[in-house]
Amino acid sequence: MTPVGVVRSQEGRVAVQRLLKPLSSEQTLRLQEAARLRTGIFYATGFNLHSRRQFCSRYVREVLR
Repeated sequence: MTPVGVVRSQEGRVAVQRLLKPLSSEQTLRLQEAARLRTGIFYATGFNLHSRRQFCSRYVREVLR
């Protein structure tokens, strides 16, 4: 079964990036804290950049920022 996000993507394509080197202990802790702070935010069922609700690409962007 193909995930919905892939089906909706242009030509069914996805990209995966990997880090060139592992995260440091400090970076790992900061990443975990950023993810924890977003726990409990409701997800939007559509794609509205101005919505207060979360969607997966915004979540990833905000956590990794």
